Amino acid sequence: MTVPCAVNGAKGRKFLHLGRIRSDTILLVDVDGRIPNVALMKLSGFYRREGYRTKLVRGDRWDVDSAEQVYASCVFNCALSLRRVRKLRERFGDVLKIGGSGLDLKLRLPTEIEEFPADFSLYSEMGDRAIGFLTRGCPFKCPFCVVPQKEGIPRQVSGLDELLQNRTKVVLLDDNILAHPQADDLLSEMAERKLEVNFNQTLDLRLVNRKRAGLLRRINCRNKKKLLPPIKNGPM
Repeated sequence: MTVPCAVNGAKGRKFLHLGRIRSDTILLVDVDGRIPNVALMKLSGFYRREGYRTKLVRGDRWDVDSAEQVYASCVFNCALSLRRVRKLRERFGDVLKIGGSGLDLKLRLPTEIEEFPADFSLYSEMGDRAIGFLTRGCPFKCPFCVVPQKEGIPRQVSGLDELLQNRTKVVLLDDNILAHPQADDLLSEMAERKLEVNFNQTLDLRLVNRKRAGLLRRINCRNKKKLLPPIKNGPM
């Protein structure tokens, strides 16, 4: 099955040499992410259920003699990211399936994978935290932001139980959760369940009223400054 990924000074530095990836292993490449990549985690969860192994590498710190299936996600449209994409395409050719906001705002994972639980173990840095989206989209059209074009108006894409997978700590990546019509219900549920919540993206001050301010104060906010170490470049 062909599955498009949808989805953000090295002199003397050693490559991570992976050699030949065994045929039952899928290579997942996080080209430029600054936070764990949910699309790659969903691909990992789906393919592990199908009996495959998955291997995550970040940036361009890889050296693979051969791989039969490679999925990559590029978040940023900048010179460094596009150079990494070019190197991946040169190395893997048709074996590579690549997407992400840095390349294509419309490309999506197939529904069966998009709805599959994320494999949080792909990023060991997450520890006992869940990460993902309850809602996607934003009604505003800020000129600096790709969200309206990529995601459209706010919609709910997951419930807390689906997202948490029995965890009590979560990093929320929602574009503008307060813009969703059921935002107060979602906030109330977080407070009642005593979750530790990292609102990693937007809490839109324009949408905060007295009631919502009270709900937000009830939530146990535990923001973590860095979810991943910086990507360090290999030789280009």
